[in-house]
Amino acid sequence: MTTTPTNTPIDYKADNGHGKPTHLCTKSGKWIATPKGYRTREDGLPSHVYARIDGAREWVKVPSTEELEAWVSDSVCETPDGDIVEPDHPHSWLSILGLI
Repeated sequence: MTTTPTNTPIDYKADNGHGKPTHLCTKSGKWIATPKGYRTREDGLPSHVYARIDGAREWVKVPSTEELEAWVSDSVCETPDGDIVEPDHPHSWLSILGLI
């Protein structure tokens, strides 16, 4: 049995008719509509190529697993804006995706 998360949007449903929820909660606690075609990969990351970060209007390309692995080994990471920061920086892709 699936439990509905707290603070959900009024129109939240655990199943949108395709086995996924109608909304996703970002790491910062904000709710976004589930992107069309959303599913998770085996590693738990979103499978879609583009995502909206914390309710932004524009879509940004989600880094590949290979890019994420390179950033971990280099001890630097990009932000969605293309800045280079430490991996645990709150705006790094590793932080946004909940990997750190």
